[in-house]
Amino acid sequence: PGDFAAHGTVCHCEQAFGDSDVASPQSDLLLGYRTGCDVAGRSGDCLYGCSEFPGCDPGDATSCQALCADLDARLDADAERTFDAALRSAVCTTDGACGCRSVFRVEDHCYAGQAKLDTPYDCALTDEAILAQAFSASGGGVAGSSGTATQVDPNAPDQCD
Repeated sequence: PGDFAAHGTVCHCEQAFGDSDVASPQSDLLLGYRTGCDVAGRSGDCLYGCSEFPGCDPGDATSCQALCADLDARLDADAERTFDAALRSAVCTTDGACGCRSVFRVEDHCYAGQAKLDTPYDCALTDEAILAQAFSASGGGVAGSSGTATQVDPNAPDQCD
């Protein structure tokens, strides 16, 4: 993921996809890596924030287990939630790039599809304004509770937003 992390250590939480019990690397999550929200919920709200991460010990193979189990519980609770959501617009290119951009609403927040989904936009804005802001800034049920601690930079200060 790069040389920067919000904390000096991170927990790598192995996750299964859907109803499977088999861990899938594409579904794995890192705790302690991002400066704002490490894991966003399906509605865009933060399920696990940077400031919640207490750190971990790469010398202790079990130091991430409780943190990853807590994350699993949060993801399970999020999977049980229902939301008032609607697609506001979708525009797909026909220039051979095969890309679509959309604006959707979840509860009282609007989001730009294919952009950074942890950034809500004011739903009073037009869809064009939301897409313009989103793409100028971005440049274009879970199972399992094992985890691995990784030393990133032992001298790094906590960098939570």
